[in-house]
Amino acid sequence: MQIKPNKIDINESDPFANDLLNRQSEIKNLTPIILNVQAPLVLSLDSSWGTGKTTFVKMWRAYLQKEQKQSIYFNAWETDYAEDPLIVLVSELDKWVKANNNPTRINQWTDKVKEALPKIAKRAAIAGVKAATFGTLEIDKQMEGVAADLMGGLTSDLLDNFNKQSKAITEFKKILETVLDDLADDQKNLIIFIDELDRCRPTYAIELLERIKHLFDINRIVFVLSTDMTQLAHSIKGVYGHEFDAKKYLQRFIDLDYSLKKPDNKTYIESQLNSIHFANRTTTEAQEAQQSIIECCNLMAKRFNLKLRDINQLLMRISLISCSIPANNYFYAPLLISLLMLRDQNKELYERYAESPSVADEVIEFIDQGLSSEERQDRYFCLMSAHLIAPNRRERFDELIKPYKKAEESPDYDGNNKVSKLIDRISTTQGHKHTIERIEFLQQFAMDA
Repeated sequence: MQIKPNKIDINESDPFANDLLNRQSEIKNLTPIILNVQAPLVLSLDSSWGTGKTTFVKMWRAYLQKEQKQSIYFNAWETDYAEDPLIVLVSELDKWVKANNNPTRINQWTDKVKEALPKIAKRAAIAGVKAATFGTLEIDKQMEGVAADLMGGLTSDLLDNFNKQSKAITEFKKILETVLDDLADDQKNLIIFIDELDRCRPTYAIELLERIKHLFDINRIVFVLSTDMTQLAHSIKGVYGHEFDAKKYLQRFIDLDYSLKKPDNKTYIESQLNSIHFANRTTTEAQEAQQSIIECCNLMAKRFNLKLRDINQLLMRISLISCSIPANNYFYAPLLISLLMLRDQNKELYERYAESPSVADEVIEFIDQGLSSEERQDRYFCLMSAHLIAPNRRERFDELIKPYKKAEESPDYDGNNKVSKLIDRISTTQGHKHTIERIEFLQQFAMDA
């Protein structure tokens, strides 16, 4: 099985065509708020890693575009090598202003930015601006000279430089207010999406928040920050110390918090498996494997109250182990997933089972707590089959798989219930032993719990 990034295509003409997590209602409910709320405003779009924040934001922006509303998007993590996030923000605004094709406004904007930006941005940022903005923002020698003069004067006249910077900030805000007049009459606010803030260098994330607060606090600008607030708080503590109240600090910059609705576990698992492709297996085999993974992971999420981050880790482990299974070997998800969870949740019982499957009854009792009788059938089957050749277990096993056998004997049997075939494969290929070996090998990879 090959692992590929879980990238979901956004169709601009139909933004919700691939809305696997049913986000459409959230986006439509949030849109009138950010378009009409009294700005300036900073909204945090809070959700943990791997929950589809980037897809949500891109889908939201596509919806705005379809509704003929203007917005700006940039990925903070992709630009956190820049010396000053202000340069990146201004570069994105520069693209937006020029895209509106208003020659008079473009000239006004360019002249004012060339005058104000060197007095506000870091000197090193001005010097490296072409790298930071991919050459989209034109920085000439005159701007670099202004920045150099300002830096040189810091040691001789701090008060004068402070006054110059204060004036530059005022002028910068004025030109921002002017270019916002290019918004359509039916759009009150310009929306600026900043994605993956929690993945940035802590110092870059802090500086970006500072720039937003002090330079962009003007009417008609709404920022939407896509981030994991818990992770962002941890990053800030890494700069200011473990005892620092990072959450209270973040409240200085964020006006509203919105937590993305937690998706249904099964729907979420299906969305994550969309990007996983089985190599060297028939389409039927791949479909059966995926369906089995979905059902088993959903049961484990229910049994152990897994969070989305836990589900992500489980799917990653399944993916890694599956990569090592040759195409001619049988991939049996219920056994693999049951034992992965057993190792995480009850290592002592897992180790006894690894030594001898004779403790299968204990394992079944532990894993199946709280599950219905129908949900338990796969648990019984996969765990008992590991040692079905033992004479003292065969009677117990036969009793447990009666529902499967009965289905096979029915006149309406459609051939989909392959119990006998599965038993043969697992027992003859030592499925129990090989699964344990792969799980133990997996432990050598460093992964977040």
